[in-house]
Amino acid sequence: MNSLWLIIGSLAAFAVAYRYYGAFLAAKVAMLNDARLTPAHRLKDGVDYHPTSRLVLFGHHFAAIAGPGPLVGPVLAAQWGYAPGFIWIVIGACLAGAVHDFVILLASVRQDGLSLPKIARENIGPFSGITTSIATLCRLPPDFDEASEDVQYDVRAKHGTPAPYLEVRARSLAGLVPWDGVTMGELEVRGPTVASEYYNEPAASDRMTDDGWFRTGDVVTIDVRGYIEICDRSKDLIRSGGEWISSVALENALMGHPAVAEAAVVAMAHPKWGERPLAVVVLKAGRQVSAEDLRQHLAPDFAKWWLPDSFEFVDQIPRTSTGKFLKSALRERFCGAHAETREEG
Repeated sequence: MNSLWLIIGSLAAFAVAYRYYGAFLAAKVAMLNDARLTPAHRLKDGVDYHPTSRLVLFGHHFAAIAGPGPLVGPVLAAQWGYAPGFIWIVIGACLAGAVHDFVILLASVRQDGLSLPKIARENIGPFSGITTSIATLCRLPPDFDEASEDVQYDVRAKHGTPAPYLEVRARSLAGLVPWDGVTMGELEVRGPTVASEYYNEPAASDRMTDDGWFRTGDVVTIDVRGYIEICDRSKDLIRSGGEWISSVALENALMGHPAVAEAAVVAMAHPKWGERPLAVVVLKAGRQVSAEDLRQHLAPDFAKWWLPDSFEFVDQIPRTSTGKFLKSALRERFCGAHAETREEG
């Protein structure tokens, strides 16, 4: 076989990928804005920021764009012939190297040319800087560039939009919930990378809906832009009088009180409402606060029926091996006693 045909085939594949797949990534995933200046132009100082030709930029990034092809392709060709090597060069460059470099470059441009680990350290924390070296970073849409820091923070504090090719929806007891950023529902996902079932786990068959969506167990809200915010786990959610109360939201608010070190909220049985929230609180050393003080602290931010019925003050909250609150132990320790007391009353 003449190798010229492999070269022609590669160039044709690259052209199609650039014209259609590249355009899709730029328009739908990255949402590029041609009117937005790059850091090289906006912060031009002749030292760290210096506008240059697109050809020079392409040359700098060529190794990352084409790396998976030239590095692995010849090895495959030497072992199994030209066809596997050719396929890898085409797929590796189009779907791996080029996309990876595109996403990294985009994140850097959006953050004034910083490296990805440094972006993660400044926005998330020092440990995340290491983790994100091999991951991707959630970014704000271009039309948020001029928004206030508070508005940008509200968006960054959410868990982001779905990855390409994944569909999401949320379902409550009443059915599918609207994308209004307020109504809570259990997150369901569907896509080519979502497994259809658990391997050798018949008991987990209820995790898939009849129409093929995976039930994640995460309780979320989804706003009009598709940004997801995880509010709770379905097993920790408090279902009171047909409404849902997020234990995580109450915990975060309680830990915002200056006297509170830690707080966990669990559901306790209630004869009328089904479940009501119980807050288990650890105070900071030398600090004192009453249950009524904590209830008043929560009142401005939550509906009255969200507020915990009871508070328990403890020295420490049991945790799992991964450091999460062991809420099953809290329910076993406190909720039964409160239910018995209510029945006796």
